[in-house]
Amino acid sequence: MAARTGLARKAAEGAKGARWCLGDAYEPHIRVQDVRRSNGKKSRPKYQGRELHLLSDLEVRAFRHFEWEPTVVGIEEQYYLEIEDTVRIAAEAGASHPLVIGTDDPFEMTTDLVIYHQCDRGERRMARSIKYSKDVELGLAETPVERRKVAHRLEKLEIERRYWTERNVNWALLTERELSEERQRNIEWLLSSSLDGARPDGFWQHAADLVCEALVAGDGARVVDLQRELDADGILGEADFTECLRHLCATRQVAFDMEQRFSLLRPVSDFAFAAAPLKLVG
Repeated sequence: MAARTGLARKAAEGAKGARWCLGDAYEPHIRVQDVRRSNGKKSRPKYQGRELHLLSDLEVRAFRHFEWEPTVVGIEEQYYLEIEDTVRIAAEAGASHPLVIGTDDPFEMTTDLVIYHQCDRGERRMARSIKYSKDVELGLAETPVERRKVAHRLEKLEIERRYWTERNVNWALLTERELSEERQRNIEWLLSSSLDGARPDGFWQHAADLVCEALVAGDGARVVDLQRELDADGILGEADFTECLRHLCATRQVAFDMEQRFSLLRPVSDFAFAAAPLKLVG
């Protein structure tokens, strides 16, 4: 991958690094097509009107994790770190700054994800580096060459940590141990939910009322038993029941443990209602 010196898509930083999320105007400093190799599949999911450039399966998992959080209002990937600052920080820390291959020129650094979230004091951001544990834990390195590579990555992470600390931004390292693959699958399945707009007006609201009434009355049963009962009585088809419950979960009106795969075989007690009144559009 070539360095983007002179062509860097830099995010303009304000005082102490504060700035608002740029939304669809944001451009990542590294794009999928810039990278020859990556840890797993490279991915470009749609988000807030633009393509995200995620360079590993784990970055996709982390993105889904934060996308699902209700307080998150924006996510920016492959976030450029001001090279003048990273070079200075590396010198202060006694760390080796990444170099452009075959030269003594410093290589521009990035942070995998910068997440903007809404809190009582307004919009704040946090920075997250996403790495597989084998790439950042010396104890997992099996050869001297691997240990040197891990040690160099740890130096880069320390530069990142200090960079964000100077800007009063919370930084942390996430590995696959903190990012559940099952949660990712649930999130992706829920977010792909789409109710059939060809149904008559009020159909889905009525279906939602039926599903919720069944869940309330069916404590102790399995969800699939309620689904089959409504279908057998000619009240609501099995496919419509499933799609309606899926939509209720996707819109956070019904909740379940996202660390376990969504299944109609689960007991009704695994699902909980939101405090707000249930409402579907369509």
